[in-house]
Amino acid sequence: MAENDAVNGNKEAPTDLEKKIIKQVEFYFGDKNLPKDRFLRQKAEEDDGWITLECLATFNRLKALSGDTDVIANALRKSDAGLVEITEDNKKIRRVSSKPLPENTVEARQTAKSKTVYCKGFPKDSSLDQLEEFFASYGKVIYIIMRKDLERAFKGSVFVEFATVDEAKAFTSLETVKFNDEELIKMMKGDYYKKKERENPHKKEENKRKAEKNDDAKETKEESKEDAEEKEEALKYDNGCVLHFKNVGEQTSREDLKSLFGEHEDIAWVDFTRGETEGFIRFSKEGGAQRAIDALKEANDGKILIRDVETTLRVLEGEEEKNYWLKTKEDREKAKQKKGRKFKGGQGGRGGRPQRKRRTSDRLEGKRNDGNDEKSTATHTRFDEGEPSAKKTKTDDD
Repeated sequence: MAENDAVNGNKEAPTDLEKKIIKQVEFYFGDKNLPKDRFLRQKAEEDDGWITLECLATFNRLKALSGDTDVIANALRKSDAGLVEITEDNKKIRRVSSKPLPENTVEARQTAKSKTVYCKGFPKDSSLDQLEEFFASYGKVIYIIMRKDLERAFKGSVFVEFATVDEAKAFTSLETVKFNDEELIKMMKGDYYKKKERENPHKKEENKRKAEKNDDAKETKEESKEDAEEKEEALKYDNGCVLHFKNVGEQTSREDLKSLFGEHEDIAWVDFTRGETEGFIRFSKEGGAQRAIDALKEANDGKILIRDVETTLRVLEGEEEKNYWLKTKEDREKAKQKKGRKFKGGQGGRGGRPQRKRRTSDRLEGKRNDGNDEKSTATHTRFDEGEPSAKKTKTDDD
């Protein structure tokens, strides 16, 4: 505990709540999450490694424990890991420089694999907290991956990395392991891959390549997107701005959504077309999505109604949030390319003839068309300027 005392100066024993806060925050800054958490690393680069606790408190799992930055800071001062340091005013946090992030090497991935077990047979409604509590009785757990299907539903199987190879082997060597009276299937991660190859020998080489390529990517919640994300240029966006809504009435319009949610938070863009049952709202300020939900629930006895229909809401976070912004960026680029091809169409063919001068009527028509595009007022991200307008229903007069 001496190392942490030197950094943050508190020798008191943490309460049960503080232990949970410490565990969650140290996961964010730990060896497994921080190297892959592009958002946190970008924030850290902006301020010599520091990240505001106000920003961190918007993360859903931490916010569920406490949104009070002083409570979070005081809890972290009681940690004995010495992983993070906090400013004296309890405003900022960063990983200590004496514990640099490990290199992402083949050897490091193989070492992690040798300490990881595969376990199957859990109820599909199991929570991460339940799994963490269960495996904690078998050793120190570094990381748990809840394996999910294409619909992002839990499959009932996990990969669990223990602190040591001995702990992992001791777990798999147990004669019987049960969860809620159901016996679990368990084996080392390497043995699991070999078993899958034997079951499908025609895909042995393909599985081997995928395993090597995705071994590190599987340590995230979005296993299939890690490699693609690494190839993208750095995204810049504020955390907690995107709200997904579902189950709205057929007559719901963008104006309805702007009027309802814009009453409490500035809206940057509404990604929705009349007639659909779900969509997204992007707010202008960090954490705006959750603040809007909280304000509306407080004003309506815990319910949110859109045209008298109770609507399901959730805030995008983590990998899902990053992938949303990646998709937004791709759509923006495609729109620009399409617009560019449209303007190039009048430049002549291979003969290099100059583009004809536009008639006055053409210019006026273009001006009228441009005037229909909805303009965003967002300043928090570089992707919200001039997004395409919502689809327009064609009529007999068109």
